[in-house]
Amino acid sequence: MRQKTQDQNRIKYNREEKLKKALQRGIVYAGLIALFLGCAGCQLPTKNNKSSNSTTSTEEAYSYNDLYKEVSPSVVTIYSNYGPELLYDEDVSAGSGSGVIFKDDGYIITNYHVVTDDKLNLYSSIEVALHTGKTYVAKVLGTDPLNDIAILKIEEEDLPTSKLGTVEDIEIGDPVFVIGSPGAGAGLMLSTLTTGVVSAKDRTFPGIIRLQPNLVQIDAAINPGNSGGPVYNMEGKVIGIATLRDPETQNIGFAVPIDVAKRSADEIIDTGSLNRSWIGVDTFTLDRVLARAYQFKPTEGVVVVYVYGDGPASKAGIKQGDVILKVNGKKLKSNTQLEDILFKKEIGDSVELSIDRFGESKTISLIVEEIPPGILE
Repeated sequence: MRQKTQDQNRIKYNREEKLKKALQRGIVYAGLIALFLGCAGCQLPTKNNKSSNSTTSTEEAYSYNDLYKEVSPSVVTIYSNYGPELLYDEDVSAGSGSGVIFKDDGYIITNYHVVTDDKLNLYSSIEVALHTGKTYVAKVLGTDPLNDIAILKIEEEDLPTSKLGTVEDIEIGDPVFVIGSPGAGAGLMLSTLTTGVVSAKDRTFPGIIRLQPNLVQIDAAINPGNSGGPVYNMEGKVIGIATLRDPETQNIGFAVPIDVAKRSADEIIDTGSLNRSWIGVDTFTLDRVLARAYQFKPTEGVVVVYVYGDGPASKAGIKQGDVILKVNGKKLKSNTQLEDILFKKEIGDSVELSIDRFGESKTISLIVEEIPPGILE
């Protein structure tokens, strides 16, 4: 009995140490991308827009040209700064990026970090350049910093638009392409197309503010200037917004699912603001691979990797390493599902979490609160 207790304690200690080391490296997926979920050797899409198991000759390989001509007019280049009087001041930062028009009366989705400086302050001057070269002064209607999304508006009618799809329609291995303006700040390489495949879904990776969940991992090139640009499926529908890449590796880029971006855009446009409710945790989706790596007993759920001090979860006793299995009795399978549930909650609502804590089942209730301003800075 004593030996069994010692073994259990050792397993618990090893699991906690592994989790802490992964957090310290800022790589919450524990380096398992390339080993378990990489997409090496994926073939080019064939003419029927589907992957083929048979070898495809160069002559039969699909060209993206028709799709590019169809959707590229809706992709814009964004220039952000503090006005012309400070444009050439070396002590003042300026930024550039990409975006996509999704409503023909001038509504644009881009990244939050495209319209903010290094200290996450909004730039005072934001210009949008269309594919024709015509430029407009843009207004920031609202932002979703936690998901790195910003919604812009320019005053124009009958603009070309891209259709918004859903990440539910894509699978690992599906071909995708990205259009954006890498090097846009120098006026170079505007409206560039890069191609690749969906390498993974529902990734968590360090973002500009937090460990950013729900990301779509792609191997299409994403470079500075691509940020905020659309990621398309082979139907020419936007399935994500390019947001960041892993600087330590090659061919690992990430996109915010278009479902998340659209959800934020709809609320900002309809109400003029965004629901700021939260429970004060960073999480990632648990699957069988990660469960085995960290010796978690559950194989599905959402793992708490960080608890914010004085947040709702901290006050209620949620701890790092807890696996959230259910919310208000509803089984959790992914980060996306958790965020969708919390997005619909009002500040002051009560939430009941069913968790597993190193093999021990617990039920913890907490009150949803408004995100403190300091979290978004």
